[in-house]
Amino acid sequence: MKRLLPILGIGVLLGCGGSTAPEFDTGCATSTVTLAVSAGVVPTFDWTPGCAGWDLQVTLGNSSEILWQTLTPLKNELRPPIQYEIHPAGAEDPAQQNAPPLQPGTTYRGTLYVLSNALGHRIAGQRSFTR
Repeated sequence: MKRLLPILGIGVLLGCGGSTAPEFDTGCATSTVTLAVSAGVVPTFDWTPGCAGWDLQVTLGNSSEILWQTLTPLKNELRPPIQYEIHPAGAEDPAQQNAPPLQPGTTYRGTLYVLSNALGHRIAGQRSFTR
């Protein structure tokens, strides 16, 4: 037993160093989330489980035209709920544009992305909604 203690000590010391690698496994990275969108002129986006995401986008219908986006650069740190037009602390809009008002009777799509590994991202959940 005396010989194991020094070896275990070395293993603990090596394992305690700070890691600079991004954290991808937030729960959202390995599961599908249910995205919910509140009613009203300025919707709030919520999801379950309440794991951290990377990028939340609102597009016009089924198009790829991004009307509004908020993301946390290189990290899964977006936590629900998030209100349209408002960037949570640490998040930003890479296009740096103001979100247009959502029009009544128009269909939109909210999509939550997560960083799933060092090379890419995936859709964790999405929901179409009409104002």
